[in-house]
Amino acid sequence: MKNMNITNNHIHQRYAIIFAAFIICLFSNFAQTQLLQKDENGTVIETDEGMILSGMIEGATDRITELRTDYGVLMIPLNKIVRVDGDRFDPELGIFREHSVTIDQEGNATLEYTIPISRPVKEGSLRILLPGKVLKIEDLDGRALPYFAKSYDGYTRCTVNVPNYRLPALKVKVLQKNAARIENDTLHYSYRYTPRTDQTFRLHLTLPASHSQIQATPQAIYDATDSLVWEYLLKRQQTTVFECSLPLLP
Repeated sequence: MKNMNITNNHIHQRYAIIFAAFIICLFSNFAQTQLLQKDENGTVIETDEGMILSGMIEGATDRITELRTDYGVLMIPLNKIVRVDGDRFDPELGIFREHSVTIDQEGNATLEYTIPISRPVKEGSLRILLPGKVLKIEDLDGRALPYFAKSYDGYTRCTVNVPNYRLPALKVKVLQKNAARIENDTLHYSYRYTPRTDQTFRLHLTLPASHSQIQATPQAIYDATDSLVWEYLLKRQQTTVFECSLPLLP
């Protein structure tokens, strides 16, 4: 009878361990699918060894991402992934996107950011619509890409020759005239952003020199007399407006 009790205890402990492991796996899978979401258009993954892999994400854990390709299912270690659809990727932050904006004394804004492209590019060219005047278009390695541009109503439609030697993503630099509003020698600027996927978004804003502290909403993680840095974890389709104002020097 005593031996039977010991056996039952062992059985109960074993089931408890199995149940705990199941719960851990369940929540691990849930957490990572928030970082690497399934996309009906497919996903392009770049590894730290420079491999470009295209397919459909079928599952993910805290260590492995399952990617179905034309050649079968690949098990990719999460810590080996550096880009997802052109966006930077970090196992702790998930998809990470950064935009830089520089405002001059007249209120003009220079924007620099990366445009990820996950869908297949036909005939080696891509059409994109950019806000403002295009100053530069590059690949992820900083090589200038040829493009044809046509501007209208403050926007520019570009046809870009996209290289086939690496992940199709573009680094762009554009100029927006009178992007900021100046009233009574005070500059006001707002930046609206809506992500297509859950991601960590960082906005780095550089402003003209001022003798006063910048007034900003929401709260920035870095705040100086001429620059701000916001960094927030945003949900898909969650629109956020970053705003600031500061008195200009005479």
